[in-house]
Amino acid sequence: MPYKPYNFCGLFLSLSLCIPTVHALDCTVVAEIHLAENIEAVGILRANQPDEHQWASRKNKKLCAGDLVIVPKSMPRLIIRYNSHDSRKETLTTGQEYRVKPLDKPCGAVCKFKEWFAGIFDKFTTQDVNNPNTENAGSRGKSGKLRPIVTPLAAGEGASESFSLFAREGAIPLFWYGGKSPYQVMLQNAIGKIVVKHETTAHNSSLLFTDIEPNTEYRLTVQSLGTQSCQKKNSKICQKRLVFSVPPFPLVPDAEPYEMLATLLADCDKNWRLEVWRQLSTMPDSEKKRHFIKLLKADADYIDPYQQGLCQ
Repeated sequence: MPYKPYNFCGLFLSLSLCIPTVHALDCTVVAEIHLAENIEAVGILRANQPDEHQWASRKNKKLCAGDLVIVPKSMPRLIIRYNSHDSRKETLTTGQEYRVKPLDKPCGAVCKFKEWFAGIFDKFTTQDVNNPNTENAGSRGKSGKLRPIVTPLAAGEGASESFSLFAREGAIPLFWYGGKSPYQVMLQNAIGKIVVKHETTAHNSSLLFTDIEPNTEYRLTVQSLGTQSCQKKNSKICQKRLVFSVPPFPLVPDAEPYEMLATLLADCDKNWRLEVWRQLSTMPDSEKKRHFIKLLKADADYIDPYQQGLCQ
């Protein structure tokens, strides 16, 4: 299908001044230019219209097979990221011209998610996002009523919306917002027996698990101390299921850790956000980690594949 560029050139046509709009691509996108600080200096020659030169931008960075990418002399390095199963990347250097290669087989919803996730992650790593600092916000809403206890790591409010975790022992950190301190954290096993029950004045806790086997299940409750019953109006972490299972893919020791985390977030059948948070807690501090944490804390809908229309 042909590529159709759309430009609006109003009364200034005679002066060769045009206002470009977003380029529409009627082709299969196989890759995209990694967002760089001076991405506007990168040139693109489209395969179907090689005589028309375009400039890349935040909104014009998707690539089709056969497109030619031209790296400016002012840029020492540029990354092209393919929508492939193996997360293939090409690193280009100053002044290089690169022809985008076709992909034999599209990788489906996971790659669509990664493409979307990469865009969101680029946004968080290239500018300061002024999201409200919910963690330091008060426990009361505008009406003065006490906010219920919530965590953006949850996939929903009901007890049936579980957290999926790797079946391995170790600590699992958890954080929440709302409610009134002090809090009571309670963990029950599959038959309802209380195995953990403690109090905390903080908005977080850590649960230590040992001898965990696949298909093991626990139920977690976090509520303000002294609350008579755990209900949605005072806590949305009521009897939340913690389901331990095998990872959905082989764990490769030298794999890129953030690619693995993005793949977990793209799982349409399970909610691995608490496991992602657990993995982050063990990683060394870095700018990438801090921005990833900011993204995960911001809003659950940002990283919900169902909300983004990525699940069939």
